[in-house]
Amino acid sequence: MLDVPRKTAWKTYAAWSKQFGDIIHLNILGQHIVIINSVKVANDLFEKRANIYSDKPIVPMLELTGWKHAFGVMPYNESWKKHRRMFQQMFSREQVSRYNNSMVRKAHALVQRVLDNPGNFYDHAFYWSTDSIMATVYNYDVTSKDDHYVVIAEHALGFLAKCLLPGAFLVNYLPFLQHLPDWLPGMGFKRFATACHKYTVEMRNVPYELTKKQMTEGIPEACVTSDLIDNAVSKGELNDEEEEFIKRTAGSVLCGVLALLLFPEAQRKAQAEIDSVVGSDRLPDFRDHDALPYTEALLREVLRWGPVTPMGMPHRAAEDDAYNGYYIPKGAIIFGNVWGMLHNADTYEDPEQFMPERWLKSDGTLKEDFPIQAFGFGRRLCAGRYMATENVWMALVMILSVFNISKAKNEAGDEIPVTAEFSDGWLCRPVPFKCDITPRSPNTARLVQDFSL
Repeated sequence: MLDVPRKTAWKTYAAWSKQFGDIIHLNILGQHIVIINSVKVANDLFEKRANIYSDKPIVPMLELTGWKHAFGVMPYNESWKKHRRMFQQMFSREQVSRYNNSMVRKAHALVQRVLDNPGNFYDHAFYWSTDSIMATVYNYDVTSKDDHYVVIAEHALGFLAKCLLPGAFLVNYLPFLQHLPDWLPGMGFKRFATACHKYTVEMRNVPYELTKKQMTEGIPEACVTSDLIDNAVSKGELNDEEEEFIKRTAGSVLCGVLALLLFPEAQRKAQAEIDSVVGSDRLPDFRDHDALPYTEALLREVLRWGPVTPMGMPHRAAEDDAYNGYYIPKGAIIFGNVWGMLHNADTYEDPEQFMPERWLKSDGTLKEDFPIQAFGFGRRLCAGRYMATENVWMALVMILSVFNISKAKNEAGDEIPVTAEFSDGWLCRPVPFKCDITPRSPNTARLVQDFSL
């Protein structure tokens, strides 16, 4: 129990792998934990033996906090398969294009807020992530960073991030603790769970009911939830059970993109590419995507360099298994160390360096490679990955088109250093940092002000 790393566990496990190998086993109070640090081993288990490793562990804190219905942590059963079909239906590469206007509109809203108040970029970025998802999934426009739905999402995701890492809560290994009286010492996890449960239930139900109300009044723009409801109605399947499936499916999208990272060292190349394709008379949009390979490479490097879920989602062995001489018992919890795989020096030269060029061929075209591990493994690969990447790409290209980003200066005129620090926990995002964000020219500022779809 005391050996389990409490901070940036993914880095510790990656370091351990150099000493102990690609498969690491921990025994925490009788619970077997297996950490996978190699893409090959991850593919062999999560892909080739998906029938064994597609299940999810039973985590008492997920039950207590109301997160057990989240699509990403549901057991591998018929209920999960139905959710998966819904996700594949609504979030395929082709279907996501239905929501392009919404993503462009929210990317513009982000640059407008940055233009009006560049000093609050960090808040704007988190506001954008919730705003774009709420618009795409529920056709709801977030009004401010203090909007009720932003507060709900931030709290609910913050609680979830603390529930899933190995060793986070003793009750996950000694489930009987949840049945003890609240007044006993060590029962603080119950207060934590009660506070979280309120937000998770509200995050799932309230926006869904809002969309249903809008539909009765004539919804002005397509969104994921309205499409799901329409499909269910057309099949005569919109009953209480079906509505609950739709709520959970749509609500899970709120666990998507949490942060947009800007890397000044790659700015000039990306901006030069954008200028050559888009010109100076308009802002970029999705029609420019295929003509901007460096910007797409920049996005892939963001996903590799700073994965949002560095330890991935936990899997569970559904039966006893043997792999390369290792015995993996039924019920073992399996983590794929996403950060470790995407920072492996054998795969990526100078992995700590941010190098979009690693995703490009010598002629400047894109390689077939993609940091897919950032979205999970096997049959539990994130079904919302197309929407997530499209959303981030649109915001990224819009920001690079409009702004120059540089280090902030102190009162003495010296640059304030910026370090690559990230928050801890299952969900990871950059800690707040200072920077100067200025319009590239009066013309780019004018394009933002005059923008319309």
